[in-house]
Parts: sequence; C-alpha cells; structure tokens
Amino acid sequence: MIRKKPSSQRKLKSMVDKIVAFASLDVRELGRIKAELWKEHTLRCKELVLEAARLVERKKRCIVIGAGPCYDIPLLELAQLFEVVELIDLNPMSLNDAVSALPEALQSKVNCRAVEVTHALPKVLCTIEQEFQKAGTRSKRALNKAIGALQSQRVGGGELENLSGDFIVSDMILSQLPTSLWMVEEWYQEQFHQSVMENEQWVMAMSDFRARLQSAHVAEL
Repeated sequence: MIRKKPSSQRKLKSMVDKIVAFASLDVRELGRIKAELWKEHTLRCKELVLEAARLVERKKRCIVIGAGPCYDIPLLELAQLFEVVELIDLNPMSLNDAVSALPEALQSKVNCRAVEVTHALPKVLCTIEQEFQKAGTRSKRALNKAIGALQSQRVGGGELENLSGDFIVSDMILSQLPTSLWMVEEWYQEQFHQSVMENEQWVMAMSDFRARLQSAHVAEL
C-alpha cells in the first residue's frame, strides 16, 4: 500500500521546487563569471575558511551551508582535513559540480544535502500564492493578505536547528536567504500588472521578514 503525502506537504514540496527553479537561473554559469570577476575576494574567502578550519582541534565533521559549486570554499583542502564534509545548498546541480571537481579518492568523503534551510519561506510563499488565487482581480486584497502573511509567519526551526559538526561554515548565505520573495513580485505583476514594490507597507514587511530570517539563521548556527 502506497501512502500519499498530505496535501499540505505536497504543496510545500511543489513550492520548494519553484524556489529552486527561481534561485537557479543559471547559477552555475553566473557563479563562474563572478568567481573570475571577484577572484581576489574568492581567494580571500578560501584563505579565511581554511585558516579557521586548521584551528579546529577535532576534525571529524565539517559542514558548509550555502555551499553551491564551492567557488569560494576550499573544498579540496577541507576534504583532506576532515573525515566527512557535508555540503548543504538549495541547488543539487551546484553541489554535484563541486564534488565532481574533486579527485575521485576524496569524493566519497563528501555528502550533499539539497534542502531549503529556512522552512519559513516555502510556507509563506504557499500562503501568498493561495491568497492571490483567492483574490481574483482584487489587487488590494491580495497585497494586504501577502503583507499579513509575512508579518505572521514564524521563522526558525528549519533544517539547521539540530545541525552538529566540528566546523560549520555559513557561506555568504545571509543575503541569499530571502531572494525567493521576489517571486511575489513576479506573481503580482503577472496577475495585476502592478508592482508590490510600490507599496510601502509591503516593502517594510519584506524588510522585516528578511531581517528575521537572517537573525534566525545566525541563531541556529
């Protein structure tokens, strides 16, 4: 007997898939371009991560959050230093790129987890999408419901809550966490031919939600 996932879980899974598609946007190719443009910055990031890693006394498990294709992470050296390296990112293709670039002997030491780490983003986006569908042509109602959804959505308690490792790196993920909120702008433009960014209350709610997401992420590390 095959048990189906509850409808709410299927909707959340579908929204995560939409977030992945929205966030990807040829991220691997764009990353290669930025890696070259920001070569000095990228090298410095690698140096800082490696310096910190070498200071860790127990080198069993290293975790990199927001790893992507590891353009700014010294994955080779981390795989040599630690028994296990776990890469966490929204985009599974980027993680595969990072691991495949390693020597074959080190690839087995690296585990990949393609997950949406906040849990709050898929939930609030599901709510907003449903409210837009209910609103029909009532743009003001849709926007008010979207603002309310952001204001009432709890943050924290995501994939990182019980994370445990000897060395944990959060790789420039803070600015990327709320990126998928721009999906709301696309939906609103398509449905009502207006911009949510013209509404001061939405901008304030979006800014506050972004700050809460970022604070929760730091607190979970």
